[in-house]
Amino acid sequence: MCGTYGSSSWRIGQPLCLDCYDYAGAVLWNAHAGELWRRFTQALPAVFARTLGVSRKRLRTAHMLGYGGHFSTKSHRFSTTLGALRQTRADHRADQARHILGLPDSGGRKTITITEWRYAGSGLGHGEHFWQNSRARTSTRPGASHRSQRARVGTVAGDGEQRVLYVVVCAAPAAADVGALVRLAQSAGWRACVITSPMGRRFVDTDQLAELTGEPVRSEYRMPDEPDELPAADAVIVAPATFNTINKWACGIADTFAVGLLCELTGFGVPIVAVPLLKSALAHHIAFGANLDALRSMGVRVLFDPYAPPHARMPTWEQILTELHALLDR
Repeated sequence: MCGTYGSSSWRIGQPLCLDCYDYAGAVLWNAHAGELWRRFTQALPAVFARTLGVSRKRLRTAHMLGYGGHFSTKSHRFSTTLGALRQTRADHRADQARHILGLPDSGGRKTITITEWRYAGSGLGHGEHFWQNSRARTSTRPGASHRSQRARVGTVAGDGEQRVLYVVVCAAPAAADVGALVRLAQSAGWRACVITSPMGRRFVDTDQLAELTGEPVRSEYRMPDEPDELPAADAVIVAPATFNTINKWACGIADTFAVGLLCELTGFGVPIVAVPLLKSALAHHIAFGANLDALRSMGVRVLFDPYAPPHARMPTWEQILTELHALLDR
């Protein structure tokens, strides 16, 4: 039966002869075609090797090296290399881009891309600066442990600098009063630096905090060519800490500067007190409880009572600072 049929014709996909077509044989053929092909591809090289009087290994090597390049690109009539195929694809993509952007044709000119390593500079990251400074401070008192150095709360370190406290603030109502915590810390001899989450920045008066601390309020990652203005931290208070920040911090999702900094400082073992503040429904979420346990296992001191009434869900600033001092005195 010959002829041309439209795409909606009932004849499309049907046997030429409905009466004599072997339906059962077609089903069996399709079911065994994969196994038949596997056996064929295994038997064919053996037949060739036997006919040529060589081993199958030698036959395979001869096939790969008979033409220059990789065996997967070879045929007797057409021989090329993977590099040539990649270049052809790159040229095609470049022609497509020129056409889309309305650029003139390359005229057969080739673009050669050279990849090389170049020395861009040297230096320490923020966490590495912390580690270096901590080692230097410990060395000022031979035999003293790093923990005993941190126990001197509110005093001047051996190198003549005040101890540095990071106050990390998230988007919760208590953030508006974080200046009170900063003043308490300063009264105890700390040099306080305020870092906020992107949303937390909307809850605080950044100008007032910058004037109070003498440091800019950081909430974004700095660019590589910008100076690192943050001094190395000796301790951290995260208050108020939101549901979002706690979960991302515990899971290592450093998609904001505040969370990235917390992940880094946790890895360096900096003493951290975290004070979550969130709704009761979120407090009983299974992921939140598991992530609080994860932070505790990493050495973070968590101040949170999920069963406390709303007005007492977060400790006072005085209680939080006292808990930090107790942590450093261990």
